[in-house]
Amino acid sequence: VVDGRRSASGKPLLASDPHLMGRVPSVWHEVHLVAPNLDVQGVSFPGLPMVVIGHNQKVAWGVTNSFADTQDLYMERFHPDNPNLVETEAGFVPLQSFQETILVKDGQPVIEEVQVTRHGPILIRSEMGALSLKWVNYEPSHPVATLLAMNQAGSAAAFKEALRQWQAPSNNFVYADVEGNIGYLMAGHIPVRKKGSGLTPVPGWDGEWEWTSIIPFEELPGVDNPECGYVVTANNPTAPPDFPYPLF
Repeated sequence: VVDGRRSASGKPLLASDPHLMGRVPSVWHEVHLVAPNLDVQGVSFPGLPMVVIGHNQKVAWGVTNSFADTQDLYMERFHPDNPNLVETEAGFVPLQSFQETILVKDGQPVIEEVQVTRHGPILIRSEMGALSLKWVNYEPSHPVATLLAMNQAGSAAAFKEALRQWQAPSNNFVYADVEGNIGYLMAGHIPVRKKGSGLTPVPGWDGEWEWTSIIPFEELPGVDNPECGYVVTANNPTAPPDFPYPLF
């Protein structure tokens, strides 16, 4: 996104290339939605009732993946006499378990038994222990309400405020409005860890490697109306080396 100082029209220009691989059927479909308090066009995913990348009459925006690290693997230990009890710093607690039914065309359904610790579903389990996955995407979210606020935003500032509701996945958003404002924000919930950076599996039984919070919205990487007059982001690091939280 560039501001008016760098365009022939004197107005901002914004381009978005999510560079998802072309396929049939397409990941994206074009859409133009018109309703009371809504006139927005761009592209969306099948099943979503709002525009994901596009513009309304006041604001335009683009999206790429931020590649922020929002998932951790936890090593789990179990009770020696009861494989359905998992160890925590407060003692052993029961595993949760449920069945997933996977429908198979022209075949019998496949029943998958899923076991879940406090961190998330168990991905692999053996006599030595197990690995479970904790992931921001597993938390409840409200993407339709967030997209509606984005689609209805009347200014760059309003669009940025709509991103306060964005939880997952973490994405790079660039935006511009008809008043000449431009900006960038790495939106989404990014965990703050009690210890470590999430690069390797960590013990899940002692409480020392848990998530304590998320990076506050006001402290997420971003910029509004930069002096240089442009913002470029294509999955590249968007925070300085001394950024106070691990991102990747």
